[in-house]
Amino acid sequence: MCLGPELRNYYSRFFRGFPLRRFEFIGITEHFESDLADFARRFLGRPLEPVRDNANPRRGVAGYEIDPALRRRIEVFHAGDVALYREALRRRDLRLRESLAPISHSHPSIP
Repeated sequence: MCLGPELRNYYSRFFRGFPLRRFEFIGITEHFESDLADFARRFLGRPLEPVRDNANPRRGVAGYEIDPALRRRIEVFHAGDVALYREALRRRDLRLRESLAPISHSHPSIP
């Protein structure tokens, strides 16, 4: 299924014409809980409790193992989606760095 032509670069096709820079917030599934907390803080002003429905209880924290050769084939086949994902990760990193930066309180000089 992951190498089916009908799903090739599905997300980059879906977002065509909507550059990620136009989004105020993009969450990443691998960082679900921390991104949800950041979203709730930024936009709702209150915490949200994460809800996980239909989660595999045997998955573990490391995720799923995949043969490196198959992973490479998938990455090449979905190069557009991989680029989109990497850009989303880059934008997430910028968002996190900006939220940790000290707030500058510059005041005009009073003569």
